Amino acid sequence: MEPAMSIILKRIKAFKLPIEFTATGLLAVECLSGGNPSKLIVILIDCLNEHRGRTDVSLKDLSDMYPFGFYNDETLKE
Repeated sequence: MEPAMSIILKRIKAFKLPIEFTATGLLAVECLSGGNPSKLIVILIDCLNEHRGRTDVSLKDLSDMYPFGFYNDETLKE
């Protein structure tokens, strides 16, 4: 398991968050975040706002959330 994937899974478990990702969803999270823990948290927050309670957040769901790609560093700071 990649480090970013384990970070997000541990966060979900520790806080008992009402969301789960498919294997492809976790891979997409890894790619979008580039392994940056702060970007992981932003993705998790966005997913909770968009898909709370779902147990199958997938690559397609993440693609739909970020159709033009993930935030750049400047936008992320805002």
